[in-house]
Amino acid sequence: MRVDGDPEDTTKRQLFDWPQTDGYLQYLSEKLDLPLIIIWGDLSLEERIRDRKMFPDSSCRFCTSYMKRDVYAKWVRQFDNCKILLLTGERSEESKERSKKPVFMLHSAHATNKKNRTVHWLKPIKDMLKHQVRQLAADYGIELHPCYEWVSRCSCKFCIFNTASEMQRTSRLFPEDWEYLKQMEVDLGHTLKSRNGGSLSLSDFIQEDQLSLNSIMWSAELAYI
Repeated sequence: MRVDGDPEDTTKRQLFDWPQTDGYLQYLSEKLDLPLIIIWGDLSLEERIRDRKMFPDSSCRFCTSYMKRDVYAKWVRQFDNCKILLLTGERSEESKERSKKPVFMLHSAHATNKKNRTVHWLKPIKDMLKHQVRQLAADYGIELHPCYEWVSRCSCKFCIFNTASEMQRTSRLFPEDWEYLKQMEVDLGHTLKSRNGGSLSLSDFIQEDQLSLNSIMWSAELAYI
């Protein structure tokens, strides 16, 4: 599923999807002998952000609802007289909110009465720890997505939940996209990050990581002295 929309549409900037993802999905498709279908919505995440004049945040994660859940539900509803099992990789360890979600449930696209469409939603690794998931992948000879070299979660390049150090690493990987994203903050009058209910620009956010690093180095020097 792509949040940047159709990759062939030159009017849509490939701003949030990792460029390695399509290739990685092809690798998994061949490794697991499963057909690969990549879907996306009519609007890209950037277009959604500009329409709403704000970035998503933890209390209004329209990046997840509009770009993922709704797109999948629309795609599934084209099928009748079928049984579908949706697998997703959320884990309880990631957040308190995710820990409260059930492991197995009916999906919103479930419609047995009129469409004879059964759709279940399973989170098979929900109660596993990160090291257990990595070991499971290793046991079956499955390589991890390349993004794990720079970030802890396989989400958007510039995810709202990225730490300062993760955002800094990503900014160095994609400097043009980083500058574009900072200009979006100016255009919208809204920042991707916040602190205590107030705005926090991306530049100030990653600067916090550098200040923290400098503080650690200074403390280490004092301890050495």
